[in-house]
Amino acid sequence: MFQEIVKNDSTVYIALDPDAEKKAVYLIKNLLNYGVEVHKVNIAPHGDVGEMTRNEFEKRKEQSTLVTSEDYLLLHLSSLMG
Repeated sequence: MFQEIVKNDSTVYIALDPDAEKKAVYLIKNLLNYGVEVHKVNIAPHGDVGEMTRNEFEKRKEQSTLVTSEDYLLLHLSSLMG
């Protein structure tokens, strides 16, 4: 799947559970290294995307944050501290 994302220059929205923050940081790093546009979706206070309605998720997706290389460094540091 990763190769298809890179090949098609797809935009990726990361919306993982809070307890998967280290995994999210790892995914973001790899995607950014290949020039993929990455957005991070805030799902708080929910513990899982499945707890959200479709409309709520779409709204959160629209409000997602574009992650740059500089943002990645901050995410990485915060994941190490948390």
